Amino acid sequence: MDKTAYNIAKQENGKYHGFYKTHNKLSDQELFKSINSSLAQIDKHKKWIDNPLTKTPDFYNFDKRRQKSLVEVHWPADINRHNDQIEIINGILKERGKLS
Repeated sequence: MDKTAYNIAKQENGKYHGFYKTHNKLSDQELFKSINSSLAQIDKHKKWIDNPLTKTPDFYNFDKRRQKSLVEVHWPADINRHNDQIEIINGILKERGKLS
């Protein structure tokens, strides 16, 4: 079995299993809406990484370690999470025959 976010989420104790179970109960329309929402969040996070002041006007008043953590760890981790969630939703839609 491939170690994709979707395949891992399907496993009882897998990362995002709760997300998988919850989203598997949603309608196709709700799933597509959720994908669009995640894509919008990814776009926001990329903009914050490119220009942190768009998220936090006082960013340069933060400790340098906090600045680095937001730009190099926290926001990229959020992007990865949203990408994993999109992959899981796409897997659910493929199960339903809504995507090829």
